[in-house]
Formats: sequence, C-alpha cells, structure tokens
Amino acid sequence: MGFALGLGASLAWLAVQTVMRVSSMLTLLLLAVFIAISLEPLVVWFTRRGLRRGWAVAIVLTGYIVVVLGGFLALVIPPVTKEITALVDAVPGWLEQLHDHQSTISRLGTASTWSRRPRNRSVQEAEPPALQEASWALARWS
Repeated sequence: MGFALGLGASLAWLAVQTVMRVSSMLTLLLLAVFIAISLEPLVVWFTRRGLRRGWAVAIVLTGYIVVVLGGFLALVIPPVTKEITALVDAVPGWLEQLHDHQSTISRLGTASTWSRRPRNRSVQEAEPPALQEASWALARWS
C-alpha cells in the first residue's frame, strides 16, 4: 500500500513537472491551431474561386501577417512617439538644471570627490609606491 501511494505521488509529480515544462510549447501549439482554423475559411474561399491551395494559403498568410504587423505598429508607434517628444522637450530643462548652481544635480556634481581630484597629475605620481615597484619589475623582466 505504501509503495503504491509513493509511486502514485511520484507519477503525479512527474506529470505536473512535464506539463510545466511544455506549457509554453502547448500554448504556442494551441495558438497555431486557432490561427489555422480561423484562416481556413478564407483559404477555402480562394480555392473555390479557382486558385490553387498553395497560392491561397500564401495570400491569406501574407494578409494575416500584414494585418497583425499593422495592428502592432498602430498600437506601439503613438506611445513611443509621445515619449520621445516628452524626452526631447525635457532635455533643455535638464541642461539648465546642470548649469544652475542652486539645483540639486549641480550641487551633487560639485560636492563629489572626483571633482576635487587634481587633474594634472601624471599616472606615475598617482600610483602607490608598491604598484610602481611592481610595474618596474615587470618592465625589467619583459
């Protein structure tokens, strides 16, 4: 009894794991079946008009792709255009804030440690002595 219960639980766990792994594939398969079934009447309509089935499928599939791509672009382009316009409109204000010494952004830039660092020091002066010795030793052996 215990073995059968353990075996049943193991098989149930295996079945759940398998379904979870192939769920995305099953979703795509169901979507493809739905699209094929929904486009079949158009293909049949074209074949009744004397067009070969291959050409009918090509015409219907091309039309479907154009409609889906056009719908996608119609949904995506207006918000993207709006955001780009807002970004372009905001840039002059941001530049003004950078140059204004009273703004937070400007105060952060002048208070940071990197802005107080001397800029005309050579690389050798900035290196610690141990690093200078190590680089000298490497240069000598190469």
